[in-house]
Amino acid sequence: VSDFFRAKDGYLVTTKVKTVLNGMGFSGKYDQVVSTLSGGEKTRLALSKLLLKNPELLVLDEPTNHLDYDTLEWLEKYLSDYKGAILVVSHDRRFLDKTVNVIWDLTEKTVSSYRGNYTKFKQLKAERYERWQKEYKIQQEKLRRMQDYVDRNLFRATTSKSAKSRIHQMANMDIIEKPVVYVKPPRFKFDYAQKPAKLVLKVDDLSLGFDGNSLLEHCSFTVEKGERVAVVGANGTGKSTLIKRLVKSFSEPERSVVFGQGAKVAYYDQEAAVLDGENTVLTELWSRHISWSQTEVRNLLGMVLMGSDVDVQKKVKNLSGGEKARLMFAVMMAEKANVLILDEPTNHLDLQAREALEDALSEFDGTLIFVSHDRYFLDKLAKRYLKISDKNLVDFRGTFDEFSEAEKRAKEEKAAAKPSEKTQKTAASERPEKAYRSKADRALEVKKKAEIAALEGRIKELEDREKEIVSEMEKCASDYKKLMELSAEAETVKAECERLFDKWTELTI
Repeated sequence: VSDFFRAKDGYLVTTKVKTVLNGMGFSGKYDQVVSTLSGGEKTRLALSKLLLKNPELLVLDEPTNHLDYDTLEWLEKYLSDYKGAILVVSHDRRFLDKTVNVIWDLTEKTVSSYRGNYTKFKQLKAERYERWQKEYKIQQEKLRRMQDYVDRNLFRATTSKSAKSRIHQMANMDIIEKPVVYVKPPRFKFDYAQKPAKLVLKVDDLSLGFDGNSLLEHCSFTVEKGERVAVVGANGTGKSTLIKRLVKSFSEPERSVVFGQGAKVAYYDQEAAVLDGENTVLTELWSRHISWSQTEVRNLLGMVLMGSDVDVQKKVKNLSGGEKARLMFAVMMAEKANVLILDEPTNHLDLQAREALEDALSEFDGTLIFVSHDRYFLDKLAKRYLKISDKNLVDFRGTFDEFSEAEKRAKEEKAAAKPSEKTQKTAASERPEKAYRSKADRALEVKKKAEIAALEGRIKELEDREKEIVSEMEKCASDYKKLMELSAEAETVKAECERLFDKWTELTI
């Protein structure tokens, strides 16, 4: 049993559990009761448990949902170094670019395989489709010519034999199927009827809270016409709360949030709470624009692929997440607003729809304020980032990559400035005492300091060796004998490290 426990890294369980929990955003929450976690936190905890099982085949269905940027980056690195096979379903294109090397494309009941990440897949798929079209066209022309020859020569005595030969050739030919006409993506087009003033939005000394908890304190910022602003931050920091407050303030003006003259807001709510579940699709849009003809309403619904006789009669409450999202965008397009406020607009859209939305918003020359975890979407659209952190609002102007680099530098500087607990204790032990000490006392103090320094050096060596062992065990997962040796060494190193740390504690207290 002991050998089996060592072989399974039993003595490293605590270290591995804490590593994964920290990476998934649970640092400092080890003792929190699971029932008190939010839905997103429970999802991350379930994913943490799955990662710790370390299976040979890891199957993940939309693993990036509910993850903030720090956790996403950690998960990408973890999966990039994962030794087993991974099968993942994801709409996060940046995640796919960083973690996969094969794409399986399911289209029209067939599966096609492409080697490479998502960006490479798009290129290869386009090239394959273009090649398929050319080959199909060439073969159809060849078949047409052969059939024409047969029709003209089959019943002639002099050419009947050659005509029959062509019939035989056509019968044995591998016929290239007609290229599939892929389902067209929805078409989005956002425009507006009235231009707003240069200053679109002014927020002054705004504080936000939720369920008695303070989320944002005394924040102020302005947004000008044509700006593209992303509101970012860790889960639970108040991004959606801020967005909803802005939308509410447009219809119910307040001192802290003021929209400029001529501003008109259209809001995308990820929960689709603004839709009436009892309405049909047709009624939901038509009731908002009663002066429109049915043809106008259905044309707009057709743009978002919901204009068929079946679709327009569906109850809103029976729509899928993707259908509700497309209906919400149809409602927004009909508003002709010059300020679009969006809360996680890509959550329920497939990849084609996401790219169509990105293209439409790129062409929109009005003002965008949005919350999104889709880094591809952020990289294409955002030129300014408002980050909510520690109840404050940090304003950054630049691209997503520039924003990410600035975030990394800030974390590194913060980590470098914060002294470790061990350093603090050592510094405290080295402070000179005010009371008189004899020569013998001072000699003992010098000896004690030397012993502490030696212990710290040895502990550091053992901790480094422990990390090396873990790395070596990952590399030789299939070598049982080597794993047994490394597990035994890990047990010895850990025990020695604990013994020395106990001794270090006695000397420093």
